[in-house]
Amino acid sequence: MGTSHMSMSATALGTAFVKAMVLRALKNGHNDADEAANETHGSSVIWEELFLTEAGTFTAIWVFLAKLSCIRNGIIRWMDRSVSGSVFHAYSRSLWFMEYIQDTILRNESPSGVRNVVMLGAGLDGTAFRLAQMFPAVTFWDTDVSAVLAPKVAVRAKYFQNRHNLHLHPLDLMQDDMTDLAERIKTQSGHCVFVAEALLMYISAERVRKLFVELLPRLAPQGYTILFSWIETSDLFDQTSGIHHAAQRIHQSQSHERFRWHCTHTELRTLLLEAHIRPLLSIDALELAQQYEHCVANTCIPPRTMRGEHFLIGRYEP
Repeated sequence: MGTSHMSMSATALGTAFVKAMVLRALKNGHNDADEAANETHGSSVIWEELFLTEAGTFTAIWVFLAKLSCIRNGIIRWMDRSVSGSVFHAYSRSLWFMEYIQDTILRNESPSGVRNVVMLGAGLDGTAFRLAQMFPAVTFWDTDVSAVLAPKVAVRAKYFQNRHNLHLHPLDLMQDDMTDLAERIKTQSGHCVFVAEALLMYISAERVRKLFVELLPRLAPQGYTILFSWIETSDLFDQTSGIHHAAQRIHQSQSHERFRWHCTHTELRTLLLEAHIRPLLSIDALELAQQYEHCVANTCIPPRTMRGEHFLIGRYEP
């Protein structure tokens, strides 16, 4: 979600703001679907609001305004019209990652279980904070560049300082060789889980290959599970209209980071074979929307999504 200063100003801030608004809308809804969504998120604290408040006066004002339902609902409708389906897509994507990280931890077959979960380029997302509360025996590593982590560091110091299974680790995925992180993770045995939510498309193809083939095996040579999303090339350059065009509009937006890595299904399979990653589950955005549309029932959030982003869980077996 964040890999540079530009990410802090656009991608990380925007994604966190959308998620904060949706969670606030659900929290104020009090229907059965809302409660189920809150259970999945594992915490009544909207961490994204706290991070955005610490990020600066401007974002703090927007967080305050978005707590007012009349303003929040208007912003949600405007954002959904600007890029069709973007609000529900961002939320359903977040739910999918949250659910399947939990599932991976609970169902892992290794003798010592999952001991480390590494959130790569997490931006201002609060998933690691929520999961650290739910799984005290698992160590969570929230990583991104220092500028993006700064609001999280401040929030952790205020509200989360006694939580010893959460680490905020500076990491620049564009150039870091991850040696320091590898040394810290090696001190703990057990299976490792890597999470790259809405991240890899902002990294060069060469760097994505290096991450899969060299860096992640160095961090977890005994094996690991990875959950990530990726962009299908045809969804960026197909000239059809409507919802199919949403990913392309984001790619061409002047206010948003451009996608640097996208590939075909064949190219992805080739990369996974080279990296010795066995696919366990694959799903696209439309299937994702069908899975979670009940979570926004009776809210102002339109249950429509964007096509283009795909989601995969794979297992590295050396």
